[in-house]
Amino acid sequence: MHTRLVIASSIIPLLLAAACGGDETGSGDSPLTSATVAPTGEPSATGSNTVPVTTTPPTPTMSTTTPTTPPTLPQPTTTPTTPTTTPTTPPTTTPMATTPASPPGPPTPQTTVPVTPDTQPTEMPMPMPTATDTAPTMPSDTATPEPTMTTPVTPAMGDPNPSGIMEPGAGGVAQPSGSAGNLKVLDWAGFGGALTYSFDDATGSQQGNKDKMMELGVPFTWYLTTGAGGNPSDPMYKAALEAGHELGNHTKNHTQVGSDATDGEKWIQDNYGITSYTMAAPNGVTTDFVNITNSQFLLDRGVNGGTIGADGNTDWTNLPSNLPNEGAGVDVFKGYADTAAGGKWQTVCIHGFQSGGSGGYHPVSFQGWYDGVVYAKTKNIWIGSMEQVAAYIQGAQAIKGATTGMDGGAQTWTWTLKDSFPPGHYLRVTVDGGTLSQDGTPLPWNEHGYYEISLDAGNLSLAP
Repeated sequence: MHTRLVIASSIIPLLLAAACGGDETGSGDSPLTSATVAPTGEPSATGSNTVPVTTTPPTPTMSTTTPTTPPTLPQPTTTPTTPTTTPTTPPTTTPMATTPASPPGPPTPQTTVPVTPDTQPTEMPMPMPTATDTAPTMPSDTATPEPTMTTPVTPAMGDPNPSGIMEPGAGGVAQPSGSAGNLKVLDWAGFGGALTYSFDDATGSQQGNKDKMMELGVPFTWYLTTGAGGNPSDPMYKAALEAGHELGNHTKNHTQVGSDATDGEKWIQDNYGITSYTMAAPNGVTTDFVNITNSQFLLDRGVNGGTIGADGNTDWTNLPSNLPNEGAGVDVFKGYADTAAGGKWQTVCIHGFQSGGSGGYHPVSFQGWYDGVVYAKTKNIWIGSMEQVAAYIQGAQAIKGATTGMDGGAQTWTWTLKDSFPPGHYLRVTVDGGTLSQDGTPLPWNEHGYYEISLDAGNLSLAP
């Protein structure tokens, strides 16, 4: 009995020592107290991905990230309140006087640079639903502060510049987020004015200078005479069409006979597969083309001089245009650009140049014209084709005369375009806030400061 106790008493200390984890050095360190590096995880609040070394290992904590909830489109109220509507006063404009059409024969060129006209308003207010439409209160024409720049309220997708025309300004304009209302069409697509260069008769000097002309990167209108001299089949015109330029109708035989325009149109359709939507009367004599212009074209370009205002108060069957003197140089073409920058549409009729091939009637200096276009590109003006600018002005008139109403709390506009209106054109508009849609699809905001609305759609809605 005593022997068993002695043996047990000698073994017990050894067992206790082993349980305490001692070693031969007697340090007594436990493996659990060794430095431990936590694995790389989600970034910390300070942006670091590394967990610091600790003497006591922390309990791992899983980082959770709450996803950002996309903006929710506000739903229109079902019973809008009938307000008192403040009528808007349209901008006052002075109709442009036009000179009576000249008799057949070469037109008389202008001898002076056009005088800069009065500046036009930059925006055209649109009709708003009246009190009988139970529309919400609409703002007056009184100038209001810039809309607050916040996160866009419309999560619309799509091309913000479907028109493809040049964009004004440097961009960076935030989407407005005020009250839904105050629809306005931007005059001149958001620029200070518009300028169009048109070229008649498919002359050799147009073709001889085509490379330099195309490198300017702005669209022109080429009025083709299809059977009376010139070369309307030159490959440059197909290339120009593909680059966004316009091919217009200048008749087949350069006569003042209405059917001659019909024959010229057939040739263009057969050879280029397109429809022309503007024409230029030979020698600027438009009187015999009034009926066909009204039924088939947006306009017939004359050569009587003058400009067109944003309100479209002009004779579209004898559109004012300017014919520079023979040999005109850079100062003349700079003058046209300055006139456009004053808030007008300035159109220019050129047949050809003094170099590069046949110049046709009243050829001008190519370098002078070229430098004038370079100068115009530095101004706040829209350089567009005849069709582009005319469709924009006439489209704005259609919106101004649109039928207005309400649909479930959203303001609505509907309009109809004339049969000869070209497809594929847009207007640039602004609102104080809300969601603009066409055919149920929200429109994307363009950071240059507007929405683009399709004229083909024939409808527009603005919801809170």
